[in-house]
Amino acid sequence: MGGQVAGDEHHRPVGGDPRAAHPSRLDGDLAAHALGLADGKERWRTPLRGAGSPEVPPVAVGADSVLVAHRLGGLDLLETATGRRRWQVATDGIAVRGGPVTGPQGTFAFPLDDGRLVLAGPTRATETLQAPNRISGVVAGPGGLLVAATRGGGGFDPSPR
Repeated sequence: MGGQVAGDEHHRPVGGDPRAAHPSRLDGDLAAHALGLADGKERWRTPLRGAGSPEVPPVAVGADSVLVAHRLGGLDLLETATGRRRWQVATDGIAVRGGPVTGPQGTFAFPLDDGRLVLAGPTRATETLQAPNRISGVVAGPGGLLVAATRGGGGFDPSPR
């Protein structure tokens, strides 16, 4: 459903030096925003397919990217300096709690509200997993494991074997 995006004509830098930007806001206006840490001014804005949610925070990926999720269950990997979209994926779910995490080898994990877990990334095929119970949160654990907690008790390790 998703795929790599070579370029993005929809992002727009907004005044100031975009290298000083810090992606720190994902609003309900269908966009990710970068704000300068020193002055709070918007440096760029990149449209998203769905509205942001305060329960689904952005995640820094390395020194030059940020992963943002939106309520329609999509993920966008954005360049920190400019807001240019590097990669994105869409799902058939919704997301209103629990943000994405980065896992081993460029894998991103993202819990959907119906309890499924999306595993995706620029270098891997998108996969949606269902645990025995509904997944409520995920964390990158030691040793390259991605560990998920379920709402019905127990746990679920979705890491590839």
